[in-house]
Amino acid sequence: MIPSSAQAPLSDDAQRLLYEINRESTDGYTLMSRLGTRNDSDFLNLVKQLVERSLISVRGEVTQRRVGEAYFFVPLESQGKTNSLLGNLR
Repeated sequence: MIPSSAQAPLSDDAQRLLYEINRESTDGYTLMSRLGTRNDSDFLNLVKQLVERSLISVRGEVTQRRVGEAYFFVPLESQGKTNSLLGNLR
């Protein structure tokens, strides 16, 4: 695994998704609506970026058919890192 300091920066869309999840834990349908995302595969790619970096957690299935029903949140152990990454957006 690549150390977090060597990872590429998050895309603007991934940062926006992280901001929304950090602001309020919620389901995939609500997040896709807030982001204006109509393509499930684009949304799944953003989710994967955040999960791989341990910035968010997901309850439920993260599949193209069920992603809207999944529940997304920032776990307590990731809040410091998340707040640090989002500091520039606030």
